[in-house]
Amino acid sequence: DISSNFDYEWEDISSDGILINFESNDSGTEALNIGFDFPFYGEIYSEFIINANGWIGFGEDNTEWYNGNIPSTDAPRSAVFGFWDDLNPVNDNCNDSCTGNVYYHNNSQRLVVWYNNVAHWPSGGFEDSFYDFQIIIYPNGEIDINISDIIGNFSATVGIQDENGENGMQVAS
Repeated sequence: DISSNFDYEWEDISSDGILINFESNDSGTEALNIGFDFPFYGEIYSEFIINANGWIGFGEDNTEWYNGNIPSTDAPRSAVFGFWDDLNPVNDNCNDSCTGNVYYHNNSQRLVVWYNNVAHWPSGGFEDSFYDFQIIIYPNGEIDINISDIIGNFSATVGIQDENGENGMQVAS
């Protein structure tokens, strides 16, 4: 279900968030502890990954940066897409335009992943485009996607899908 309440509460993790280090602008992290058991499409997950391209997942990493409609077997699976697009956060192989960091913080009440002023890959009219958003998941299965700022152009996919890429909910694309 999508709530009709579009107000959001930004979770400030600036003082206690853990900085993520990505190998490249399309890679994800190793498995990280959620901090609780998270129910998602009939499965229970205790670990997750963070991908540089604006999504978190509960399985294998997927370096696909060309976002599209979901559900789809071509898209990352089992995933929450906060702002899936060809993003370019600070990483080990930065080019001249990589900008913005990704942080996460977890406890027994919620997991927050914050993409802080992350740049889009600079091509096709996306030069000087930056995004500030959060993905928050809760032990009861609820998911919040908070978008604070969008500067410049965007073409992101926002939504969720299951591990088979057959069931999902697209909010935007």
